[in-house]
Parts: sequence; C-alpha cells; structure tokens
Amino acid sequence: MCDLNQKSQSSLSPEHLILQLQLLVYMNGKNLCKKLRGKGMNLGDV
Repeated sequence: MCDLNQKSQSSLSPEHLILQLQLLVYMNGKNLCKKLRGKGMNLGDV
C-alpha cells in the first residue's frame, strides 16, 4: 500500500494538477476578497 501511495504522489497526474490549479485559484480568490474588503467594497457591489 505504501508503495502505491508514494508512486501516485511522485507522479503528477492530471487530477493532481487540476487539484493544484483549483487550490491556486481558490487562494487567489481569497486574497482578492481581502483586498476588495480592505477598500471598503463588498463582493456584491462589484
């Protein structure tokens, strides 16, 4: 079982790349929300 897990982690599968991409977009989105809130704007106003 351990070998299988290590293999799947070391090789970048499309699913893994998609997950990374989604995480990146999510984190960027959170930062954007913070910036907008800092300027006194709500996402509903945009």
